[in-house]
Parts: sequence; structure tokens; C-alpha cells
Amino acid sequence: MGRIRVMILGPGWVAGEHIKGYCRDPRAEIVAVVGFRPEDAAQCEKYRRQHGFPGPYYDDLGKALAESGAQVASVCTINHMHYANALAAVEAGLHVFCEKPLALTAEQVDALVAAAARRKVVTHVGHVVRWYSAVAELKRKADAGLFGAFYYGEADYFHQYLGEWKTKAATGGSSWLMGGIHALDLLLHFMGYDSPVAEVYGVWQPAQWRKDFDYETSSCAILRFADGRIGKVATDAESAVPYTFRLHLHGTKGGIHQALYHTPDLPPRQWAKQEGQYPDDWQVAEHPFPAEVSYFLDCVESGGDSDLSFARAAKAYHLVFAIEESARTGKPVRVTRN
Repeated sequence: MGRIRVMILGPGWVAGEHIKGYCRDPRAEIVAVVGFRPEDAAQCEKYRRQHGFPGPYYDDLGKALAESGAQVASVCTINHMHYANALAAVEAGLHVFCEKPLALTAEQVDALVAAAARRKVVTHVGHVVRWYSAVAELKRKADAGLFGAFYYGEADYFHQYLGEWKTKAATGGSSWLMGGIHALDLLLHFMGYDSPVAEVYGVWQPAQWRKDFDYETSSCAILRFADGRIGKVATDAESAVPYTFRLHLHGTKGGIHQALYHTPDLPPRQWAKQEGQYPDDWQVAEHPFPAEVSYFLDCVESGGDSDLSFARAAKAYHLVFAIEESARTGKPVRVTRN
């Protein structure tokens, strides 16, 4: 089997991380980069010089899909473009790695899930936090039963978004879709992604000190799982404190607090430090995109589903839409889609 031929859509910052991952994996070669803005051609050339890939630049997605011979597409464009870009690539028969958020509406998410199933392609949604080495090792410990069963969990994503497209609902989506989805995904990852959620209750408020947002910037939600367990997730898009990604879990034998953990083997009221990288700031020295890219290529090679395929990741997105419905109406929302 030859090398897997990759197309990159939207050569912005996150595309540079994808390019780094593909160029480090000997199974892949970048055969095309597709831009949508006047400055994208120069950015593509910068990445080509930096990473040494030969793939040409296109300013037309349809032409790139027809001519490049790509087998895989990495969708790294602005949030509101993800749906159309991912759908075009799926319909062309490409396997697709789509950065979060997968889409901005429930209808778009469902259309992508249906298209991927119809075209029988491998898909993956980019929730890179799972691949931080400290997070991955804590999950291995949890899966081994070190903390018993998690019965309560919290995850928070607090950041300050800068840039016009990030502050507008039409292009960024919402505080949840911009970043809060990371916290929700990780909470579900540890509490049991396949555990049904019965009900959500969400609240939100408009921006408190910035004038450039046209959506509610901070929000908090309570999740009640069908088995009675509870979780809490919060997000803030105008946070005036340093970036914070908070994970806190209580298990029947111990628990987790960010990069710390406790088990019965430790003295009372003391935490152990988990070695490795935890997302303590928004741009650490080495995002784990290469590990996530390699995982996606594993799935493409084997033809197996990603643990974050469009179909599986849809759960978190439908929960976001339920949380936002609850916040709009002021009432709990029963979850019918898990």
C-alpha cells in the first residue's frame, strides 16, 4: 500500500499543527492545500518551506477534489465553513478529519453523520485534549479501575477569544462550540461516553465587559445521567484570567483534579502528580496534534471507526444544542438523543 494522500483545507494556525502531524508520520504525504482567503497562498508557501511537502496550492475546493488524488481531507477552516467543507470531502469519497466544532446546528451534524454512513468513509472530529499525555495516562488509570466508578464530574473551559470571526455567532457559533465542547467531550470521555444523559439544565449570560460578542459568552450546565450520576460543565469566552481547562472527578476509590490524582494507596488528603502534558495554557510548547493525526491514520489504514467519528461525536454536539435550548427557555431539557 502506498502512502496515504492528504489534502489540507484552510492553511491557518491549526492547519499548521495538522501538517506537522502528517509530515511526521511516514504513512502520509500532503498532496494538496486548499485556501479560501487571499492570504492563504502565502501561508501555504510558509508551511511548505517549513515542513518540506510538495503538494500544490489550490484556491478552488472542487478542483482540488477532482485533480489532487487525495484520499484524506483535514478540515481546518473557520467554524462556519466546517459543515460545507466536510460534506464536500465526504461526498467525494474522502476520509475526513474535521476540526471542532463539527458543525453549527443539529441539522448539519445529522447531515454529516448520514453522508459519512452512506459513503462508508472513516471520519474523526478533532478534540485534541484527549491526546495530551497526562490526560491519556489518567484515562488509562481510570479504565484500569484505579479510581473505582466515577459518580460526579466537572469540566470547565475558560478562555478569551480574540478575532472578529470568533466573536460572531454566524462564524464562530457560540461559546460552547468555540471551546466549551472540549470540556463537555472530556467529561463524557471519563464518565463514560456511551452512558446516556437523561436531562440537562443550562444557564448563560451575555458579555460582561467586552462589546464585540453577539452571543452569550459564559454558560454553565448540569447533566443528569440516566443512571443518576451528575456532571457539571462550564465555559467562558471572555475570561479575564489566564486560560483554564479544569477537570475534576470523584470516583468510589479516588479521583482526579486536573493533572493530579488520588487513590487509596496515597495518604489521606494528598494528591499525586501525573507526569506528562496537561492543557494548562492555550498554546503549550507542543500540542498533541501529531498523536491525534497518527490515531486518525490508524483508523484509515484499518478501516475502523474512530472513537470520535462523526456518528459518535454527534452525542456531544446534540448535548450542546440541548444545553443552549435549556438556557434560552430557562427550563431543563430532556435528552432524547444519545
